[in-house]
Amino acid sequence: MERHSARTALLFLLLLLLLLLLHLAAAAGRESRPLPWKAQQDPKSLPAYMLELYRAVTGRVSRAISAPERSAVLQAGQVVSLPARGWNYSGDSWIIDFDMTSIAEHDFVHFAELRIRMHPISACPNTTILINHIHSYKCQGNRTCHSYSPLGSFPGNPPTASSSWQVFDLTGLLNRWLSGGTPLRSEEPRIQDLHRFPPGESQQSQGPEQCLPGKLAKLARAGSRAKPPHRRSEQIMMVVFFKRSRAEVGGIPSTLLRTVERSKFQRAGELGHAKRQKRNRKERLNMGNSTSLRDQSLCRRMDMEVNFDRIGWGGWVIHPKSFNAYRCGGECPSPLDETFMPTNHAYMQSLLKSFHPERVPCTSCVPVKMSPLSMLYYKNWDVVLSHHMDMIVEECGCH
Repeated sequence: MERHSARTALLFLLLLLLLLLLHLAAAAGRESRPLPWKAQQDPKSLPAYMLELYRAVTGRVSRAISAPERSAVLQAGQVVSLPARGWNYSGDSWIIDFDMTSIAEHDFVHFAELRIRMHPISACPNTTILINHIHSYKCQGNRTCHSYSPLGSFPGNPPTASSSWQVFDLTGLLNRWLSGGTPLRSEEPRIQDLHRFPPGESQQSQGPEQCLPGKLAKLARAGSRAKPPHRRSEQIMMVVFFKRSRAEVGGIPSTLLRTVERSKFQRAGELGHAKRQKRNRKERLNMGNSTSLRDQSLCRRMDMEVNFDRIGWGGWVIHPKSFNAYRCGGECPSPLDETFMPTNHAYMQSLLKSFHPERVPCTSCVPVKMSPLSMLYYKNWDVVLSHHMDMIVEECGCH
C-alpha cells in the first residue's frame, strides 16, 4: 500500500514538472514572437526633428519646422526618416551611405531633404556630396559584404542659416533616381572613383580635417559604421515625404490640415449658427439622450480606448501610446429618419421592416464618417510618420 502511494506521488510530481516545462516553453515562444516592426533603435536615438513633425501634424506649434516643411508634412501621407548608415570623405568629396530599400518601393517623392548637423561641410570650399545606396548581403565564409549604388551628387555649399542643421533639397535627385531604375541589389560591390572604407572599419588616411570642427574630424577618422552610435544618430539623416496615393485617398477630400481643423484643437465658436442644429442632432445620435432609456439603446457612438502597450505594439509605436477609436452600437429603429443618415437602400429596408418585421432584418449601426490618425513609429532602421486613414469613428448611422 505504501509502495502504491509513493508511486502515485512520484507520478503526480512528474506531471507537475511536465506542466511547468510546457508553461515555460509557451512563455518563451510568446517572448520570441517578432513584433510587426521591431524597434531596433534605442529611444534616445529618436530624431527630434521627426518628433517636431509629429507635433506639427497633430496641431501643436513647432518653431523647428519651416514653412515648406510644414506645408509638405500637412499634405503627406507618410514621412520616412533614414539615418545615415555611414559616411566618409576623400579630398574635397563626402560620401554618405543610406539604405534606400524602403524608398525604392515608391514611384515618386513629394519632398526630400538631407539634414546634416554640426556644420561638417560648409567650412570646406568646393565640397561635393555623393549619396549612395548601401546594400548588405551574406557572401563567402558567412561574411557580410556591402554593395554601393550611386544615387547622385551635388555641391555641398548650402546658404548660410542660423540653424544648427544644414539642409539640402534632394527631391529632384531622388525622383531622377527612382525614374531611372537604378539597381538596388547588385551582388558585387561597385568600385567608386572616391576611396571608401566599408562599415565597421577605421581609416587613418589624410583628409581635409583642417576644414572640419575638431569633434567631427575625430568622428571622421573613425570611418563609416553600419549602425552609428546614438550620439551620432542625428548628425546625418534623410527625410522623405510621400503623398497619399489615389487608392489611399479613396475619394476622401480632406488633407491633414483639414483634419487638424476638425480636431479638438478647433476653437469654440468657429462654427456658425447654421451648423448648430445639425451638430445637436449628431450629438444626440452619437452620445445618446440620458433622459430616455429608449434613446440610450439607439444607434450611437461609444468609447473604445486603444492602448498600444496592451496589445503588444508598444515596442515600435512611438506616438500616440493610446487613443479613443470609438465604435458604433445600439439599435436602428424602423422606419429611419435623417438623424441616422441612412442610405436609400437602408431607408427602404427600414420601411419594409415596419410592415413585415418577421421577414426583413433590421438595418445595422455602423460608422458613416471616420477620421485618420497620425502615428510615429519605428520600421527597421527608419522612423516613420504615417497618416492612417479611417482610424477614428466620428459619426454613426444605420445602413
